Amino acid sequence: MRPSSKNYSKRKANGKTGTVALVTLALLVLVTLGVIYFAINLSPVGWRRDTTEDLPLKAETLATYLEDPARCAPDLDKIYDKVSLISKNGPVYDIKLLNKEGKGLSLHDVDLRVFIPSVPDIARGDNLLTHITLLQRELNRIDTIFDNTGYDAYRINISNNCLRCGLWEAYVTRRHGEDKGKIFHGWFEFPIPLYRKLFQEVNGFELSAYEAALEHYQRLDGKRLALNHLREIKESKSLSPADLQLHPDESITHFAEQREKAKLIATSGLHKFKDIYDRKKQPVKLMQFDEPGIYKKKKLMKFDYSFFCSPDSIELRKVENKRLGKTFNELEIRLPYGKRNAPIKNWPFVISREGLRIILGGWTLDDIPLATEQPVPASEFARFTFGIGTPEIYSSYEQRLADLTREKTAYLLLVDENDHYVDNHSLGLDQIYLSRLKDGTFVMYLVSYERIMLIAHWNFKPPQPILVTENALGPISHPDIGSSPNKKHDHGDDNGDTAGNQHY
Repeated sequence: MRPSSKNYSKRKANGKTGTVALVTLALLVLVTLGVIYFAINLSPVGWRRDTTEDLPLKAETLATYLEDPARCAPDLDKIYDKVSLISKNGPVYDIKLLNKEGKGLSLHDVDLRVFIPSVPDIARGDNLLTHITLLQRELNRIDTIFDNTGYDAYRINISNNCLRCGLWEAYVTRRHGEDKGKIFHGWFEFPIPLYRKLFQEVNGFELSAYEAALEHYQRLDGKRLALNHLREIKESKSLSPADLQLHPDESITHFAEQREKAKLIATSGLHKFKDIYDRKKQPVKLMQFDEPGIYKKKKLMKFDYSFFCSPDSIELRKVENKRLGKTFNELEIRLPYGKRNAPIKNWPFVISREGLRIILGGWTLDDIPLATEQPVPASEFARFTFGIGTPEIYSSYEQRLADLTREKTAYLLLVDENDHYVDNHSLGLDQIYLSRLKDGTFVMYLVSYERIMLIAHWNFKPPQPILVTENALGPISHPDIGSSPNKKHDHGDDNGDTAGNQHY
């Protein structure tokens, strides 16, 4: 029996060795596939190009948009296959969309600096605040509308895409007729040598220290912010429950952008604001915005919106930045988040987070539009995007040019109880809309991931004597998605009423 026992032991050992070999081989295959994936998705070929001409355009056909809310013409097609950036004078370029015969549309004398992330003075001098500013500026869409192009039939948009640094897009919209809508949409990799040059010119320092973070979306969750670098609190006042009006039983408001994106909501039964906070409906599922820049039904983002039901407190402050010689207002909203272990997308991947606070500052009373009617139309809200000095997501080229020299002091940040940074994208919060009524009441909306839906509507009446009224930000229009920058932006029937919304 001994030889048989030895043979059995040998076969058993060989079996273990074979299993280990198979597991090792499988791991090697996975690692190899991972390397290939990241090489394709995180190191785009076009991003490294030295040339600025004949950059390939990845265009889409109408079939791609079956799940997307974009307003497309029935003949949307791959009209152009390359884009050229023709140098004119310093940062000024012509942008040409060309077909295979070299014919197409041109935008003349475009200052490309309007697309490049910049750091305002209020954040300069602090490395982490500078990092956050650039990250939020690059990873929030900067869509620029060119209306005065010489092509009366078309509007052209050029966008620094929000998905990663270097991914830009161009689309052309037919303005008039029964078949009006988007007729072309394509994406291209903006060449990094030119990007670096423009970045240096805009900011006065090199991109190198932040390039990897912007290209690969390196998140900063858990890092402690020096809020005192932004401001010093001079006076504060907590709002009483009597000052705050919630609207849980109100039908969910939809402005033009939310109406167009209603079909991106994958969670059913969301009729009133209180439905959004219902624990039985968590997580709320929204379609993901994915590369190259369209929504995909098979990929869903999931968010717990239950703690946006009601703020624990709202505090209004008068704050000062001595470096700038500026005094302005700040709102702090404390949410009923509690203490929990929170997954994050940077090391150590899970952190203990206590409390959640939204801090909106750097504005004066004059920066908040005074509503002329109720319900307040979309055009009469100031729109604050997370970050420091983050500009409007959709704006005209003329407004972008004006913004190059305009002082930016507004900041919108999400932090925990101990001032540790919280990535707002991971919690599905993108913007805050703020307007005010003639009686001094403020109207506020919290806006979801990709501005797909409004997730909270709160009214509150702050104490007037504490409010700073001198204009710090300067006048600015607030166009909704797809609206013309030369119009009032009242969006037709955009009156806040949800009646007739197809999603519901």
